[in-house]
Amino acid sequence: IFENNKTVDVLLGPAIDTALDAIISIRTCAKFFIFHGNMPSFDAPGKLIHQNERSKLGGDDEKKTLSPQNTFYSLLATKCVDNGVGIDLFLFPNGPVEVASLSPLCSSTGGTLRLYKYFKSNTQGNSLFHDIQQSVRSTLGLDIMAKLRCSNGINVKQFFGNHVQVNESEILMSSIDDHKSFCAELVYEDKISKIAYFQFALLYTSTYGTRLIRVHNIALNVTESINDIFKSTDQDTVAHFLFKNACKNLFNQPLNTVKQEIIAQLVKILASYRQNCASNSSPLQLIMPEYVKLLPLYVNSMLNSETISGTGDISPDDKSFALHFSHSCTLRDTNSMLYPRLFDILSILDSPRIPIENYEGYSVEYLLPNGIIQIRDSYERLDCS
Repeated sequence: IFENNKTVDVLLGPAIDTALDAIISIRTCAKFFIFHGNMPSFDAPGKLIHQNERSKLGGDDEKKTLSPQNTFYSLLATKCVDNGVGIDLFLFPNGPVEVASLSPLCSSTGGTLRLYKYFKSNTQGNSLFHDIQQSVRSTLGLDIMAKLRCSNGINVKQFFGNHVQVNESEILMSSIDDHKSFCAELVYEDKISKIAYFQFALLYTSTYGTRLIRVHNIALNVTESINDIFKSTDQDTVAHFLFKNACKNLFNQPLNTVKQEIIAQLVKILASYRQNCASNSSPLQLIMPEYVKLLPLYVNSMLNSETISGTGDISPDDKSFALHFSHSCTLRDTNSMLYPRLFDILSILDSPRIPIENYEGYSVEYLLPNGIIQIRDSYERLDCS
């Protein structure tokens, strides 16, 4: 029927809008799995134009390159959230596709964006199979409203993740699964009692159409001892927060400013420990808190990561994709992005499964003298669930 049609332009926005109207007409919520090729170039709402702005990455104008060309897909995403429709977007471009403009479809609805540039089934087929399997098999919630409540004296400053923020403590999204995470920044503005209470409540619709609520409660001891605070600190979580905060700031601050803020936060943490917990030590002696001794290494990885510092070596699409992934990635994903993983090649050869790192520690003391070890520096997910 289309054998004489010579139109080669690509259409995306109106197709999503039409499918969304169909879901709205039957008054239900849903999840869209969209497989798309190249940049939407058809002269219709949602049309995008290639802007070769690779040279702006790393400069003061980088935030413009990482921002959407127009508001069409952002407004379409808002319409999806209002009607409980989530989107997982699989992109297979053979050139620029303007990820920065298309990503709001996923970042606002709580969905997932996957990028397979110049797709080849023999090299990327297993990754695509794993990603589709993960999206389809994941435990799914739809039409979500979530709220974080805190004890008196503690307030929520901001959330990090793929969602729409209603106010300081409440967020909305269309879909959520067990491979997403949120990060919240809390501030204390008044006197706190001996125990601080927190409650995170998530109201959602199951795939069977049942409206459910899931509640997480936690009670934490309050201390006035800074030394106790450092002893209770999880350095992976601190690095996770610093990374997500930096990624969010890249959209409204120059790159150099974001980097300096990361360094300043690290210096403040270490200086606080030196001043309050090790003041009797020699000024010439380097004192590192035991429980955050790897934090400088994490920060150095952040500053040199593709997500933060990626410039001429990557395209704007690559960096936009990395930023999108960073917003909702889990703590484990963040560790994989910032800290290389080790694989024992000999054990991999004996296993038909996709390799899982089999070293808990990355120090030389854990390495076998007669082994063959591969170090993989990437945020690609290799493990199968």
